[in-house]
Amino acid sequence: MLRRQGGAVRGLRRAAPGTRRPRRPRDRRLRRRDSGDGGDPPHRGVPAQAGARPPRGRTRPAAHARTRPAGAPDPAASGNRRPPVLRRRPEGEPFVTELRLGLVGAGAVGALHVEAAQRVPGVRVASVCDLDPVAARRLAAPLDARAYTDHRDLIASGGVDAVLVNTPHAVHTAIVCDAAAAGLHVLVEKPMATSLADCDAMIAACAEARVRLAVGHVQRFLPDKAAAKAALDAGEIGEPVLVSDRRGSDYRAGSRPSWFLDPRVAGGGVFINIGAHCVDRLLWLTGRRVEQVDGRLKNTPIETDVLVRLDLTGGLTAHIAVTSTGPAAPHDEMTVVGETGTLSISPHTGTALHKDGTTAWLHRPGPEDIPAAFAAQLADFAAAVAEDREPAVGGPHGRRVLEIILATYSSARRRGPVQVSGRRPPWPAATHPAPTSCSS
Repeated sequence: MLRRQGGAVRGLRRAAPGTRRPRRPRDRRLRRRDSGDGGDPPHRGVPAQAGARPPRGRTRPAAHARTRPAGAPDPAASGNRRPPVLRRRPEGEPFVTELRLGLVGAGAVGALHVEAAQRVPGVRVASVCDLDPVAARRLAAPLDARAYTDHRDLIASGGVDAVLVNTPHAVHTAIVCDAAAAGLHVLVEKPMATSLADCDAMIAACAEARVRLAVGHVQRFLPDKAAAKAALDAGEIGEPVLVSDRRGSDYRAGSRPSWFLDPRVAGGGVFINIGAHCVDRLLWLTGRRVEQVDGRLKNTPIETDVLVRLDLTGGLTAHIAVTSTGPAAPHDEMTVVGETGTLSISPHTGTALHKDGTTAWLHRPGPEDIPAAFAAQLADFAAAVAEDREPAVGGPHGRRVLEIILATYSSARRRGPVQVSGRRPPWPAATHPAPTSCSS
């Protein structure tokens, strides 16, 4: 019989040499989620039977407010739902956990994510969701994955550990919040949302649920951009003093799915879609913060062309031009002028260092560049989940990119410069109640 005395337990025999004593749960918050069959799985830290696989079920997500009857209580706010937790590896055990992905959005970029998952060990696309059942089945069938037409059904299935949101921009928020409420980690495509309030809601919901939130700004994983970043970090051109970024994309009617040309769904035109890449890589490559923007647009509310000057900390000036080139081949080139040299960066020609009258090629493009970048992005997300760390591109960075884009739109309307605050909102800590904007 065990007796507690003086804060210690008497009568507990020491483990024999060479054996390991079962570990007790460290905290009630480390309990596993409810199993899908309604059973109560063991606490984390309680040893399972030899060879048994831990349960992988999920709590059923709260329905989105649009489907909840009027006056009905919100399950996510009731306090009765067991809080979801991050999966952790026991100390000393190898990283062998499989991450089951649910892909929401089966478009062209969705296919790139599927290919990426096939390249990353330990990651599998288990479910695919799209409003078009034919598109969902087309991606799901070769993977032996389940197909859905409603993201809430996918989430409620209990068959995934994380969702990858690849839908029209304005509907990101509802899907991310529903996934977080069910304890699922999230990788959401760029742009993160169409408003800063939606960004804040997603960040807060994932923080409260203690799940990881990554934003799909893939530029830093492209080999040509990675080579440029390595050169900048090594001081090859000194401190950057000027940056020029030119991109082209056909934004004529009929050039892409119709929702891209609907301002209520897309949030804007070529700048929020293609220009988001330019803003992201400017911030990442230079490590500076944008203080002011002065932009001009052609055609609104779905702009086809944009030119913006950005003033960054440390006196750095950048220009971004994104134009609709029509049928001509798209262009994509970034130039970083430094104190002692210049970098030219392009996925079409490669990355070159121009210094002291010579040119050294740091990277030449190849057919594997884009697939490898999507795989690296997904591998980082999977590692962030497994290792309980922040992903390379988190919610705050995605919000910062959108803040600069929206400031540019404001500048174009005013036809004058606009300050960018860069202030971080007071997002609730993990112990705070779920944000009402995600559940009402």
